[in-house]
Order: sequence, then structure tokens, then C-alpha cells
Amino acid sequence: MTGVQTCALPIYGHDNSVILDAILQIGPGARGIANIDARHDDRALDAMHEGGIRGARFHLMKDRPGSEEHLSENLPKLRKRNWVLDLHVDPPDFLESEKYIRALPCVTIIDHMARVRGGEGLDQPAFKLLLDLLKHDRFWVKLCSFDKISAVPLAHPPGGALPFMDMVPFARACIAIAPDRVIWGTDWPHGNT
Repeated sequence: MTGVQTCALPIYGHDNSVILDAILQIGPGARGIANIDARHDDRALDAMHEGGIRGARFHLMKDRPGSEEHLSENLPKLRKRNWVLDLHVDPPDFLESEKYIRALPCVTIIDHMARVRGGEGLDQPAFKLLLDLLKHDRFWVKLCSFDKISAVPLAHPPGGALPFMDMVPFARACIAIAPDRVIWGTDWPHGNT
């Protein structure tokens, strides 16, 4: 693969050359999600596509860089390459941006199950919104980070039970609605904590 260095622009502390190198090491079937912004011109994006990138991650969260405007500016880049959108949201921002999210024109992966909180149950508004979006083919969900959103901490599960078990019903509900649009992932080794 050529061009890895042409798209290694640090974005919010991230460097896409790491994922591109991982794709190269794994081989031709591997794919990845990048972090992009206005600094990525067509040449850099095309090099990333050649290197196996098939989507971009954006935040709609008040505690991180990103906004509907920022995402809208970059959506044409995704659409031009038929990339997916990996959307990282928190429950309040997910609900606040519902109308915008429903109108997104591309395949959208809701990352971290919209960071719904295990302790708030299956009837919490953000989870209901996620399940409703999953009724539509262009929405997918990534099941990951249960250790961050579970109400059952790793160090103190009740009665010696396995940790994070409160998240199992959430995962099952997503799988029941969209079994072919559920992705499992992990944040291990938690490089940003």
C-alpha cells in the first residue's frame, strides 16, 4: 500500500496511519474507520480508501469536538466514497440531535449503543430511540464499552456474578430488531483512559 504517510494527519489526538498500518498487516479483507475533518483533501481520503478505510467516526457530544455542522460539512466526503458514518453519541446529545440523526443520508453505525446507561433500564428514552432507528436498514449498532456504561462495576459484581450483566438485555434487544446490523467491538486496551 502506498500513501499511508499522506493521510497521517493527527485529528483530535488520533493518527489514521495506525489503523492503516493495522489493515495492511491483517491483509486485503480488513477494513477500518478513520477520523477525518476539513484538512483531509480528496487525495488523502482516496489514499485512505485505497488503504482499506470504509468509514469515518464523528462525535455529537458536548464534551468532545464535533457538531452537526462539522458532520454536515464532511458528509459529502463519506457519500462520495460510499463510506459509512460511525456516530459516537451520549444519551442527552442523541436525543437532542434525533431529528438530525434520522435525516442522515448514509449508513450510520451508532457506536457504543449510544452510551445508554445500564442502570437506567430498557425504557430509557435514548435506548427507545436506538431501537426505533434500528428498524431502518441504514442504521447499525456497535455493542461495546459495556464496562463504561454498565451499572455493575468490574470490581464489585453482586454475589460474585459476572460484571456488566445488566447490559445483556440491551444487547439482546438490539439483536432481536437488527440481527444482521449488529457489530461487536472493544475499546481495550482503553488508550484514552
